[in-house]
Amino acid sequence: MKRSDRTWTTQPQAAAIVHRVLNDALALVPPAAALASRLRNDIGVRLVDILDYIATSDAAVAQEFRSAGWEADPAQPSVLRNPTGLF
Repeated sequence: MKRSDRTWTTQPQAAAIVHRVLNDALALVPPAAALASRLRNDIGVRLVDILDYIATSDAAVAQEFRSAGWEADPAQPSVLRNPTGLF
């Protein structure tokens, strides 16, 4: 499927934040870490590739996301999106 309504670019800083936050969460939730391991080992899927969203109540983490290119969604201001990200 070809999308012509946007231009995607790699976002190394944004990707690093996503990976760090996900890894921190997996360290705190062993069943989620086990699922991530099974996905990777059994079917070759990385959890980060099927991740739909990350929720945080930590203002510092939210600011990191903003600094790396995420913007508030006009329809849902509490939701941050990276409009040009390719992770």
